[in-house]
Amino acid sequence: MVIDMIISDLLVKKVLVDNGSSADILYYLAFRQMGVLEDRVKPFDSHLYGFSRNIVPVEGSVELPVWIRNAPHRSFAMIEFLVVKAQSAYNAILGRPGQNSLRTITSAYHQEMKFIIPEGIGEVKGNQTESWECYATLLKGKPAAGCTKRTSPKRHLSRTRACTTTESCPSV
Repeated sequence: MVIDMIISDLLVKKVLVDNGSSADILYYLAFRQMGVLEDRVKPFDSHLYGFSRNIVPVEGSVELPVWIRNAPHRSFAMIEFLVVKAQSAYNAILGRPGQNSLRTITSAYHQEMKFIIPEGIGEVKGNQTESWECYATLLKGKPAAGCTKRTSPKRHLSRTRACTTTESCPSV
């Protein structure tokens, strides 16, 4: 399932929600476009192992604020992302640790993620179009397009309706 999330005050598109991932990953291209200071990255003395047992070097880890939302519901957590220099059709992967921090439950069949909020249950629907675009990009072996867009967190968090940013990602 592919969703949009607000990470460190930015609307980040093409975030893969992966129940099989034991790590929350932020790809380096998206990390650079977000403008997060390099000195916030902490050293990480291990490697990730991909699906085919290939070793993926990790640049470091960085803790960032994350919001998932669907008007008027939202959930917040500080999530520690591993910053990875690798090609991907996605900008980030929300793995099991991040899903647990946000207290979410996902349904691949329904393409939905539900989360607990003080008012009851909030939900975010996956973006089927972006999901197919990412899949096609993976088949072509191209890196992700720059899909981050600066937003005002106060604008999104203080309003009771959803963010209106729905433009497609610019091509690289």
